[in-house]
Parts: sequence; C-alpha cells; structure tokens
Amino acid sequence: MCKSLELLRIVEWLNEMKIENYTINDDLSVDVDGSVWLSNKGLTEIPVQFNKVSERFTLFNNKLTLLKGCPREVSGGFNCSYNLLTSLEGAPREVGGWFSCQNNQLTSLKGAPKEVGGTFNCSHNQLTSLEGCPKEVVGSFICGYNKVE
Repeated sequence: MCKSLELLRIVEWLNEMKIENYTINDDLSVDVDGSVWLSNKGLTEIPVQFNKVSERFTLFNNKLTLLKGCPREVSGGFNCSYNLLTSLEGAPREVGGWFSCQNNQLTSLKGAPKEVGGTFNCSHNQLTSLEGCPKEVVGSFICGYNKVE
C-alpha cells in the first residue's frame, strides 16, 4: 500500500476512535499528547502503531488477542484488562503510571514492561510463574487468582 493511502487510513481510524492531539511520525507511528480511550469498542486488533502517549492508554473490555499496535511508551497508566490476551508481547516497554492486565488468559508475563511507575495488576489470569514480570514496580504488585505456586 502506498504511504499516502496508509496515512489516510490511519487518519480515518484515529478520527473514528475520536483520538485527538496526535502526530503521525515519518514511520507512520502515532504520538498522542493526552490520553487514548479505546475501551468497550469491540476491538479485535489495533490497526495503527502507537509510539508515545503522554497520559493514559486504555483498552479495557475488548476482544484483543494481541497487543500489536500498542504504544512503546506511556507516561500515565496502561490498561488492557478484560480482553482475550494470552501474552503481553507488544505491551509498552515503559509505563510511568499503573499497568493493569487482569482478567485475561495470560499464561506468561513475557513482554511486560521492565519498570512500572505505579501498581502492576496481573490478577485473574492463568499464570503458572512470574517469569517476565517487571524488575521494578513502584506501587503494589497484585497477582492473586492465578495458578502460581
């Protein structure tokens, strides 16, 4: 697909999702100055690649099986709870606030950010180990209702 058609597709989707204050970078990734609210949209995928989001990025209660397209950096909180995720691959590498991935079907924390500036909540999943969990969590680490022994 040519770059101008891809750019048009990205702009149309961002407008449809009511995302404002965005910049589309040369590599067609998207920076957002503010929060991105994509909860309760019935999404099965994120058809654009986010790069940096200055506040929160929320994907609560969709039908996502992958985090492809999620931002690389989120300055505020990140919420991908209540989806169909089995992996955190594609999750942000840096999260300045809380990170919530509860109520999915996660069997591993591989792909989780290395540092979380708030609470990390991975409760109500299918985890059998904590391999891949963040190295540093500033707030609470909540991991109940899993299969970790």
